[in-house]
Amino acid sequence: GLTGGGPAQQPSNTAFTLDPMDSTARPVTVGVTTEFQPRSEHRALALPSGDVLIAGGKGAGGAVLGSTVRYFANTRLLSGQGTMVTPRAGHTLTTIARGGYELAVAIGGLDKDGKPIKTIEAFSVNPEQTGCPGMETPSADRGCWINSAQLSVPRWGHSALALVDGNEILIAGGFTTADQATPTTNMELLRQDFVGANDVLGTTYTVGDLSKARGAMGSAITTDGVNQVVVFSGGVQTATSQATVERVERRPTPGTKVPEFVTVPLDMSCQRAGLPEARWSAQSVPLANGT
Repeated sequence: GLTGGGPAQQPSNTAFTLDPMDSTARPVTVGVTTEFQPRSEHRALALPSGDVLIAGGKGAGGAVLGSTVRYFANTRLLSGQGTMVTPRAGHTLTTIARGGYELAVAIGGLDKDGKPIKTIEAFSVNPEQTGCPGMETPSADRGCWINSAQLSVPRWGHSALALVDGNEILIAGGFTTADQATPTTNMELLRQDFVGANDVLGTTYTVGDLSKARGAMGSAITTDGVNQVVVFSGGVQTATSQATVERVERRPTPGTKVPEFVTVPLDMSCQRAGLPEARWSAQSVPLANGT
């Protein structure tokens, strides 16, 4: 599906589903007016149910949005959801396995003043959930957002990847200032069983560093047959596009819940070649053969 964006750098409030078999784009019926604002730089996430969650971004005049909507696959309707605690753009939106009640987490981003955000919010459909903005009571059809864990480093333009069937999220790189001048090497881990008060996601753990500070990079999950592997490519370092590629392995650590994430040297031919050209905001997709 296609949501938001817009021509001539203007935000849009239209949404379409695209059928790859006949290349037909079909408009989606909008069942709400206030939440489905024109937006760009938002995030859209396919949920395990087949629905799509759309959150944040920038609206008319560049205002950062906290509104969220959900596309229900069974009815083909867009419907409003709860408002985020912190309006944000440039964030990530990632699924996490939390018993079917907490469906996704929004991580980092830029706030309404253009400052990097340290907070993580969870999207909950638990009818017993408290602490929602506006004292909303979530339901299966209308979720709400709750403040969750805190990042060790405020960031935007980072990567956030769901590992181990959604039980962990690896958060890597990104920018710690609005102008992209200070990317970070930091990697931290959020696990579904790291909980605090009221059983909300409680903390993250720093688990290593990228070999090169970068943001807006491509990232993809694959495996070496034993461990999950994340490949980071391209990106921006000190306002310069990068062509380098690095590989990070997830290695279980006996006796602890926190695994290691180790940067492993690439094959020399890959290391020399890198990407054919420097690029940022690239998309990386793992293929069935492991490449």
